[in-house]
Amino acid sequence: GLVVWRSRLVSLASMTAAAVALPVAIVQLIYLDGSWTTVGVTALFVALILISHLENIRRMKSGSEPKI
Repeated sequence: GLVVWRSRLVSLASMTAAAVALPVAIVQLIYLDGSWTTVGVTALFVALILISHLENIRRMKSGSEPKI
């Protein structure tokens, strides 16, 4: 919510959440007896999310990404 509030870009918030998810999964693995499966699946989803947002990234770089 903070990313949307500050940037007014929903796609940026989605990518930020994805980028935070992987370190959280790794912390769970190390400190909370998590599983490598969780880390692997999270990494896969992060990659898919970032790939699906490539056009949004291009528009953000050019300044033409629509804001809410």
